[in-house]
This record gives sequence, C-alpha cells and structure tokens, in this order.
Amino acid sequence: TEALVAVWNLENVNESFGTNNLSNNGGVTFTSGKILNAATFDGVNDNLSIDDNAALSVGAGVTFTATGWFKLNAYPGLGLVSAIFSKWDEASNNREYSCEVSQLGAIYFAVSSDGINVFSAITPNGVIQLGVWYFVVCWYDKNNVYLELNNNGVIYNSGANTQIFNGVSKFRLGARHNDTQFLNGQIDAVRIYKHSTRFLTNLERSNLYHAGMGIQYSSSNI
Repeated sequence: TEALVAVWNLENVNESFGTNNLSNNGGVTFTSGKILNAATFDGVNDNLSIDDNAALSVGAGVTFTATGWFKLNAYPGLGLVSAIFSKWDEASNNREYSCEVSQLGAIYFAVSSDGINVFSAITPNGVIQLGVWYFVVCWYDKNNVYLELNNNGVIYNSGANTQIFNGVSKFRLGARHNDTQFLNGQIDAVRIYKHSTRFLTNLERSNLYHAGMGIQYSSSNI
C-alpha cells in the first residue's frame, strides 16, 4: 500500500519491500524464528542498522506505525532497556521513536516531538515474559502514541504530541543508535508504515498477527 515503506522478514539483512537493506553489526545471526528465520541477537554488542533516510524518518503531518515479532531470552540489566526497534540517540538530542523492554518486563513505545521531550505508551511491569513470542504494534496518529500486544484489544496510549521529530539517528533493530541498550533474543517480520492520514485498522493489525500464528489471510491493505 502507499502506507507501507519498509519490510524486513529477517531471513537475512535485506529488505523485502524496498531498498532499506540493513548492516550487520557485531555478528547478528539468522536462525529459526516465529516466521521461518529471525534475527538473533546476543545482547552484548550486535544489532542491525541503516543510516538515516527519508523513508524511515517521520516529521510533521505524518502518521507512523511499526509492527513486528520479538522474543527475549534475558531481561536487560539494572538501569538498561532492550531496544526492539529504535531511531533514537539521546546523547545528541536526536530522539525520534523507539520500542523497548525494561528490566522489569514492561514494554513501551516512546516518541519525541523535538529530539528532547519524550511521550511514551507503556504497559505494566511483568507483561513481557522470557522465551515467549510477542507481536507488537506501535503507532502514532499525529496526536497520541499507542501500543498493543498480540492483537488482544488492550491498547496503551499517551498524548498529546504534535509530531515525531525528524532527526538524523540511524534506524536499528536490537539496539539504540549509540550502540547501547542491546537486546538478548530474537526479532522477526518488522514492518514500517507512514501516511498523511491513515494508520493500520484493528482488522489490519489482526491480519498481521494471525499471519504470524500460521493462519492464512488475504488483504490488499497491508
């Protein structure tokens, strides 16, 4: 669709929809995952990345949605998080968007309107358990940020926000821009959407979730 801008099936570093092929930093491997293979991270020093570009940046007047599967093998250490996907560099005030898991098993989707101030949709602690696959959908509707797990109808949100900052951070899977907050686990089937008005409907989110559960569907909208 016109909203879909990137798809990483994570059979390898190549993007499946466009030209946003990822660089392998630190030795990410591709092993059996949720849907065929998945990217497997050691939580020490590896991640997948691509330099800042217009397709993965947001800015004013644009909705944003990111979806994907992930599984944690270990929680992050004290004072750390495990980044699933991130375009975020707090050291240079280039915070844009990031989805991360805390040491207490909460997951949150954070965005910044100016590279400094942050708005987050966050679950309670203990929601994320080790060794379990989760399907996460994070979206921004030009006003609020939202997060849903496993298409269960429980939507966490926070507002209000005027835009997602259009910075220069690298996009990364499994870490933040400044080579920190590594994830120990797997990530699979990541998609990024942008649009001037619309974002994924509940039916579209459901179709993506059930596709990962092995249920076939047909849709021209996702």
